[in-house]
Amino acid sequence: MIELNGFHGTDKEKSSVYEKTGFSLKRYTLGQEVANAQRNKHSKSPGSFGYGFYMFLDDREMATLFSKKFHKEENVVIYELKLKIDEQNLLDLRDNEERKRYNAFFKSIEKRIEEQMERMKKTSNHQSLPDGIALEVYCTYLKTKEKIIVKSIMGESYTTDTKIRSFVNNCTEVCIRDGEIVSRFERCD
Repeated sequence: MIELNGFHGTDKEKSSVYEKTGFSLKRYTLGQEVANAQRNKHSKSPGSFGYGFYMFLDDREMATLFSKKFHKEENVVIYELKLKIDEQNLLDLRDNEERKRYNAFFKSIEKRIEEQMERMKKTSNHQSLPDGIALEVYCTYLKTKEKIIVKSIMGESYTTDTKIRSFVNNCTEVCIRDGEIVSRFERCD
């Protein structure tokens, strides 16, 4: 069992929902979101590490920085999370062998990724949409072919409030795909 600590930033409006209902994780599937886009309904694109609830590993400052990109500073609220997860349910893309395996998979489905982006009517690489799509397909592959259920994905990323991007990653993000692994969810004051 692995324990991870992290921070998630949001705004006061969403925080008031958390105060009433506690932690909850809305489920999205790539197939359903593609279908929504095809019907000209609102569709949600996967984030860089797929669909889920995101936190920054051991980095409150990064959660604050990221949230300020979307919310006024005075409206930013930070939550601390603790996860308990079995190692086989964590897809850790910081691991060199796992990253190589994922990259080979990505290359093998490149055409499919392009088709999904087109069907979703998304052409930008915002939040690394190609990786988000590929990781959704990869998790399905792992579940059906190898009987591995990915409950969380972890990897290095880059978040900034500057206009130019460095290619040196500056944080570790964790995408929570299964709310049952969250053992603590508390507002930081």
